[in-house]
Amino acid sequence: MNIRNALLTLAGSVLVALGVIGIFLPLLPTTPFLILAAMAFSAGNEKMYDRLMRTRHVGEYIRNYRDGTGVSKSTKILSLAYLWAFLALSAYFMRDEIWVLAILAVVGISVTAHVAMLRGALPVMPEGDRDGDAGEPQADGMREPSRIRRCRDASRSRPPARSR
Repeated sequence: MNIRNALLTLAGSVLVALGVIGIFLPLLPTTPFLILAAMAFSAGNEKMYDRLMRTRHVGEYIRNYRDGTGVSKSTKILSLAYLWAFLALSAYFMRDEIWVLAILAVVGISVTAHVAMLRGALPVMPEGDRDGDAGEPQADGMREPSRIRRCRDASRSRPPARSR
């Protein structure tokens, strides 16, 4: 292992540690640290990257971010529940410091707005869609619902935009 890979592995390990700490501290963001850790591991230590991606608790979230598939509704609800629970706990212990309470409120509102604006995950409909059409088989054996297929086909049939 060369120096670059060792430094990237060290950086990824520190980022994972910060991400785990961020689960319990509402002011420390978890997801950006884990995404950066995945980037560091992918460039410096493929074994650690694979291990992180196979992790039951964070692997799915990193894959969803990497693939751009969105965030499920249950994940949004769970993350906001944890956020507000730990913000309330922090506010309880820091109730005498009004400026800390103000910061906690701003963080809570900002993160809630951000999570609410995240793209939702598309529902998986392997056996067909509302039209009763099972759709076309895909490479992974899943079937594409006909309404998605119709949108994709319609976008292909549009004439090219004219340049000015």
